[in-house]
Amino acid sequence: MKRIITVFVVCLLLTSLLLGTALTASAKKSKDEYSYFTMTLSKDLIGQDKYVCWVIPWDEIFEDGKQYTFYATVKFGDDCVQNGGCVYVNMYAYDNMEAAMTTDFNHLVTFIDFAKWPTDYSGAPTAVNEWIDFQYTCDPSHGTYGSFSGQTANLEAVWISIGYYLASGTVSVREVGVKDDQGNIIYSQTFENGIDFDEPYFRHTDDIVPETEGEEWAIMTEKKADVEPPVDESMEPSEEPSEEPSADVSVEPSEEPSADVSVEPSEEPSEAVSEPAGESQAPVESQAPADSRPEESKPVETPSAGFPWWGWLLIGLGACAVVAVVLVLVLKSKKK
Repeated sequence: MKRIITVFVVCLLLTSLLLGTALTASAKKSKDEYSYFTMTLSKDLIGQDKYVCWVIPWDEIFEDGKQYTFYATVKFGDDCVQNGGCVYVNMYAYDNMEAAMTTDFNHLVTFIDFAKWPTDYSGAPTAVNEWIDFQYTCDPSHGTYGSFSGQTANLEAVWISIGYYLASGTVSVREVGVKDDQGNIIYSQTFENGIDFDEPYFRHTDDIVPETEGEEWAIMTEKKADVEPPVDESMEPSEEPSEEPSADVSVEPSEEPSADVSVEPSEEPSEAVSEPAGESQAPVESQAPADSRPEESKPVETPSAGFPWWGWLLIGLGACAVVAVVLVLVLKSKKK
């Protein structure tokens, strides 16, 4: 009997060792890799809304009269094309929460495409097929659009959106967020756990839903060492666009602004470098059909796979069980 107990103790120790090794390997893997969101719009569908958008209530993280830095780590594909628009990551500020959730430009205070292709907000060409760190610093309450131009508004919401305005191709985002005037991250969206579709202020077009993952969009994994994003020193934050957004460039969900045109993402956001022609002029809405599916819906990279820790646990338990059974049979045979 003592021998049997000893055997079980040894088996348990072996199992613990295997489990610890598996968990360590799993932790190392997550440390060496990161996840990112990616989506593709076919060039045949230029003009169609496709976006994801996070609306942030002003009082949750912002304070009046302060500067904030909006940042994103983005990679634009070499399949990107445009017809007077851009592929973007942008910021829109509204003096009304409902307007931010419905893309009502009458309450749009300011906007900026702080990360975009084919050029950045300063007009410099944007590289493709490489990770780039973009950032833009401003006081979102300082108006640059319509009747708010040059005025300071009391904001209720700011959104960050990823999408297309009169453009197509592949866009991948590792992280988007906001830093305070001390450089501390006060808001961040990363994709280690995918996308939370139940988030109350998350907006998206009808083709970005859980059922279309792997077709219209995907969460991919990549090794950090292979794609450390270069720091673009030319992207130093500036308080506001060199020129104010123009009606031709604003985008929102269901209408999407861009550097040359204003629009909303089905309302889809985007921003332009020049100021809107007039207060009465609203961003242009895209009229392209929305029922086709992008030509290239899957990203080039493939998710990395590894043997799961629970697999090692099962193997260890199975090995222990086999050893225990064999020893019990041996002991019984000896007694006979």
